[in-house]
Amino acid sequence: MSAIPIPHIFLLGATGYLGGSILSSLLPKLTTSPPSYTISALVRSPEKSKWLDSHNIHPVLGSLDDIALIEDEASKSDVLINTADSDHLPSARAAVAGLTRRYNRTQKKPLYLHTSGTGILISPTTTPGIPDSKIWHDDDETGLSSIPPTHLHRETDLFLLHPSHEEKIQIVVVAPSAIYGLGLGPEGFANSFSVQIPWLVSNALKLGKMHMIGRGENWSCQVHVADLVGFYVRLLDLYVA
Repeated sequence: MSAIPIPHIFLLGATGYLGGSILSSLLPKLTTSPPSYTISALVRSPEKSKWLDSHNIHPVLGSLDDIALIEDEASKSDVLINTADSDHLPSARAAVAGLTRRYNRTQKKPLYLHTSGTGILISPTTTPGIPDSKIWHDDDETGLSSIPPTHLHRETDLFLLHPSHEEKIQIVVVAPSAIYGLGLGPEGFANSFSVQIPWLVSNALKLGKMHMIGRGENWSCQVHVADLVGFYVRLLDLYVA
């Protein structure tokens, strides 16, 4: 009886706030016997590469602009998780090309988890400080598909969600709101802080006060990094189950 293949994950953004947190949550799964997964991660720093090596993770030395490298590594992967850059279309294209090659070879759909953001809902037609009457739901396919292509992140999102990819790749675009909480990533390897919340706090400290935009009636949502990581891991577990 042949052994069941161990799923391989390729992670983009491993040294970042979210990517590092996801990586930390997967580390215990690498030391089981047999391991639940094998992982490779794209990093730019030789020092970070050494850290990956020491934790049973295959380092891929390069950047998002190394298109051929990303495509090749994606072609070897069952799962690709992109937390690096929501708007880097060339690397997203390379990932899709590589995962398509993977499907053509194995006849099994690989999984692509892409990180976008609720910035897709920011509209130039709304007035700052006044709430939008539209309530968005994850299962509102008609509403979500009607978001204009000129909105933030939409160019890459629309490429990934194009029906032409459905036959060969399972693509999930995750669009979190502002992420808060201390990062779960390895200390000294990954960023411990998000961008949005520290930026708001630093501005308040600099100005000596908090500011309200307009009437202050607009809503702002946040998600804790641990909850968001749990969502990614849940999607991963559902795929390999």
